[in-house]
Amino acid sequence: RIVTNLCLDELRRRKRARTDSIEEIEEATGPVENRMDIQEVDPMERLNREELRERIDAAMAKLSDNHRTVLVLYEYEQLEYKHIAEKMGTSIGTVMSRLFYARKKMAALLGETLK
Repeated sequence: RIVTNLCLDELRRRKRARTDSIEEIEEATGPVENRMDIQEVDPMERLNREELRERIDAAMAKLSDNHRTVLVLYEYEQLEYKHIAEKMGTSIGTVMSRLFYARKKMAALLGETLK
């Protein structure tokens, strides 16, 4: 349970990215316009990405704590099975099994979204 909470805390922390004012950035590095790669973002693509992100978040919320933790540690934190097993106090086989079932559940929940 502790590992689960630590993972969730880390994910929340990453979502709250530190923001600086444009003035502070410009003082440190010069005008923003000089550093920006100007690209037009397709509004439909942006909407599709936001919808996908929401669906993934909803699917992740439906996983058990153990499955969500293993999935986060492996896919997002990119830890090896051995390290995940140590953090969770389980065997490598249990980690592999939980990861398999977590992926299977995510695929079922996201079915049409992934096609």
